[in-house]
Amino acid sequence: EDASMLQVRAGGPARCSAWPSHGSFMECGDGVPLCGVLTLETGKGDGNYHHKHASLHGLWPQVGRYGSSRCVAPADRAEPSRIFACYDSEESDAAHTKWFEKHEWDNHGKCAGVKDATDYFTQACSLAEAPLRVVDGARAGGMQLSDVADQLQRSGFCVWGTMSHSQITLSACAGHDGVWKLADV
Repeated sequence: EDASMLQVRAGGPARCSAWPSHGSFMECGDGVPLCGVLTLETGKGDGNYHHKHASLHGLWPQVGRYGSSRCVAPADRAEPSRIFACYDSEESDAAHTKWFEKHEWDNHGKCAGVKDATDYFTQACSLAEAPLRVVDGARAGGMQLSDVADQLQRSGFCVWGTMSHSQITLSACAGHDGVWKLADV
């Protein structure tokens, strides 16, 4: 299914604020305990950020100097026990991927209000699936980073900003249930 069909089934494209206007501090808003960014790598960066296809970097609650999100600890703090499909790539060896997942869990997942590592990575992978298809399509069309971000916006995925290593962040939030959604923040 293409991203536009997913948007239609979900009630049409999201209304997104202009991404270049966002500052560096994310304000969750009234009654929203968790807000953050889903960070996508376009694959056009250098070193570890260079891939054949777009990929998920991670789901990052915007706590402390990054935003007003609460840091809500998981019910189970155990490390991830497997490599999740959206991080499994022939371009990276298993040892590095396991290290990277542990890094994402320790630095971001343990504040995301989820049940456990499996819940965190399953949600992040699911949230990234459709936007990554848009990024791959835009990349195949030769678009530059800001144009890829604009294409995501046109597809209903609200961009928070762009960052080093040719990455794009999408805004996301979660309620007290710890279920994350892509949404304009």
